[in-house]
Order: sequence, then structure tokens, then C-alpha cells
Amino acid sequence: MPVFSVGARVGLVFLVAAVQGIAQTSLNLSAPSVLLNSSEARAVRVSASKGGKLAYKVADLPAWLTATSANNYTTPDALYFQIVNSLCGTCTATVKLIPESGEAVTVDVRYSAATAPGQIQLIVSSSSVNLSDTQARTVMVSVGTGAAMAYTMTQPPDWLTVSSANHFTTPDTLYFQLARSNCGTCTAAITLLPSGSRTGTPITVAYDRNSGSSYRTLANHVTLAYPAGPGGVCGPGFVSGCSTGITSVNPSVKTYSAKVNRLEDAWILMNLSAGSVTNVPLANGLNLSVNPAAAGSMATGAYAGQVVVSNPANQGDMMLIDVSLLLNPGSLTVSPASGAGGSQTFTLEFPHPGGWQNLTVANLLINGALDGQHACYAAYELATGRLLLLDDEAKDYQSGANSQCALRLDSANGDGNTLKLSIHVTFAARFAGKKNIYLAARDNARNNSGWQLAGTWEVRPPPPAPQAPPRKKKK
Repeated sequence: MPVFSVGARVGLVFLVAAVQGIAQTSLNLSAPSVLLNSSEARAVRVSASKGGKLAYKVADLPAWLTATSANNYTTPDALYFQIVNSLCGTCTATVKLIPESGEAVTVDVRYSAATAPGQIQLIVSSSSVNLSDTQARTVMVSVGTGAAMAYTMTQPPDWLTVSSANHFTTPDTLYFQLARSNCGTCTAAITLLPSGSRTGTPITVAYDRNSGSSYRTLANHVTLAYPAGPGGVCGPGFVSGCSTGITSVNPSVKTYSAKVNRLEDAWILMNLSAGSVTNVPLANGLNLSVNPAAAGSMATGAYAGQVVVSNPANQGDMMLIDVSLLLNPGSLTVSPASGAGGSQTFTLEFPHPGGWQNLTVANLLINGALDGQHACYAAYELATGRLLLLDDEAKDYQSGANSQCALRLDSANGDGNTLKLSIHVTFAARFAGKKNIYLAARDNARNNSGWQLAGTWEVRPPPPAPQAPPRKKKK
């Protein structure tokens, strides 16, 4: 018993001493906090207070942060902190380092997108701008640090001008102003991008010149052509006349008056009347057509006019309708206009009264009906000189072949008022049958010829390859 008693006491004293020795060994850090301002890793040195090896683990690590050990989380060590998700904007975390025995220590880690050179995001006073007149609207641009930061801006559309008070350097004021109002209802997405950053700040700019009017119309921009046949509801297609419905959000407004905006717009007829019409019931709608007496003395070309629709009882309640005229627009043609075969080089002609340079897109559609799906449907872009073929579902452009045909652009030439394309078409055997050839064109004023039937073609599969005669058996 005494021997056991003495041994137990000695062992207990030794154990207590050992525990006290470990407890006195703690983790030391080279820095109590880390500031991350880029995707680059930042290191904190981790050591044991008495030197040597001391294993530890990392706890309370958030999802936006990683901590990587250079020595398998054993002292002496270097612990690298790195941002993995900057979407949190400004992020703060207290990370615990827990030794295998002893007390834990903490490291405060902070990330701020506003101080990160590669992640700086511009702050704007407003993410949307609504223009209702030609007066400029302002947006303040800054960064969270308040420092000077150069930035760029995506190209605005031609109806909008954007100017900078500080040469596109923060702190800055941007001025958004209407350049032309004939787009009617316009929307644009402008992106501001700080120099050296990948994170842009969007601003949406909208303009509706008729937003203050109680009147609403189905068509704010009407294209007429002369000579041409009359049409129905105003929309795409070169017609000499069409009709559009007119309503009012004010139930007390039952009638309207209309007039041309300028004397030189005398080529516009409203409800078959020249100059103006008054007190027309809304239920009658508005018919717009070309005045042959005026158009007959005008030179071939493209013209732009306006019709003012107003409230007879309140002249301030008004709206504008843009009316375009393409005088002597010519016909869209294809040559040959008919035939049959498995391949053919077609010559397409797209006229424009203002000159072929006004065209932006020329379309070719070959199918059994006016349907872009499962068709030979192509678009020629004048700005890029590319001939693009739509896929089978008429959703995306692809290379020069789909399941119906393969196309090759042999030439594209403009002369005077006409764009001429030479396109070689090789039809797929599965596309066999009688097909129609439709053409259409659009110009830089958004005038659209509409689809026009220009020809027909019978797609015939290639004849079967001749078979070799059977070999005679040797005797």
C-alpha cells in the first residue's frame, strides 16, 4: 500500500506538471488582423510561444473566405487568407485558431470591394434616368473611397448624348440628354466600368415623348411608300396607306384632332384629308396615307414627317406620330425567279430610294410558307459584310449550313439606290419540294419593307449516284 501510495502521488505530480507545461505553450500570430483588398492571398505567421511544433485547427471560417496552411496547420506555419466570393461587398469575420491543447486565438479578417483595385464598383446616385423632354438629367458617380477613379462608358445610342463634368473621372456628374426624339419610345442600357475593374455599374435610360399625353396609339412610327398598294393595320411593310387605333387613358376624352407638323409634310393625308382633321371620334381610329398630288412632284428619296394628335378641348394634351415616306422604293427581286434543282446561285436586289447605304439588313427566306422555322433563312448585315444563317428553330445564327441548306456569299455590291447580293445555295435532300422565295429589307431609320414574295423554286434532291456494273465472275 505505501509503495502504491507513493507511486500514485509521484505520477500525479508529474502529470500535473506536464499539463501545466502544455498550457503555458500558446499560439503567437504575426498580426491580429488581415485586410483583403484584392484577390491576392495575405499571410499570417503562426508560431508556438515556446517554439517547436504545435498542431492547431481553423474554425468559424465564412463561405467568402479560405485559409490555407503552408505546414499542414502545425507551427511554425504560414496561414494564407484569400477572398473567394466578393459578392458580399464589405465582409468581416473573426476566425479562430484552436491549438490541440491550450487557449484559442483569433484573427480578424476584413474585405471591402470599395478598396479592391480589381473589384472597385462605381456608386451612382440613380440607376435609372427618365427623359421626357430635351432637358438634361444628371447622375452623380463616385467610389466608396471618395478617391479619383477613371472609368469608361459603353457607347450610347444615337438618340442619346452623355457628357461628363470631370472627364469621366470620379467624383463626377454625368449629363443625359435627348439628341433626337423620332425614336418615339426609346430605352438604353449604359454600363460604367472603372479602369482596371471587371465589375460594371448599369444605368437604364428611357425616353417616351408621349408620356405626358392621355392619347395612346398602336403605332408611334409609320412607314409609307409610294407607289404602293394600300394596307390594313399600320405596321411593317411598304404600303401607301394604313390605319392605327387611337385611345385615351382619360375616359372623358372621346375625340381627337390631327394635323401635319410642318407645311412640307403636305404629302401626308389624315383620314383622306390634307392639312388637318378635327373632332374625330376615337372609335374611328386614324388613317394615314400618301397624298398623290404632293408625292407626284417630289423627287425619289426618303422623307420624314410628323402628325400631331391633340385634344380639341385641351391643346396641351397631345402626342406625336412619326411618318416616313419612301418615294419610288422599287421592288425586291431575285434572279432566277423560278426554276428547279438541288443548288443555285441567286442574285438578289434590294432597292432603297435614299441610296443603298441606308440599308442595314437584307433578308432571304426560302420555305414552303412564310415561316422562319425549318427554313433556309438568312440575313446579310451591311455593317459587317456577313451573311448569317438562322438555325432550324430560327432562334440563333450559326455558320453557313443548317438542316435545310448551305449558303455561300459570292459577292455584295451597292450601286446608286440598289444593293445586289450573289448567294450560292445548296439545298439539303430532306428539303425537297416546292418552295417560295421571300425577301425583306430594313434601313437605318427602322423602316421595314416587310416580307415580299419574289420567286419560287422547286428543290430537287441530287440524282442517285450511278452504280458500277456487276463484276463478271472469273471462270
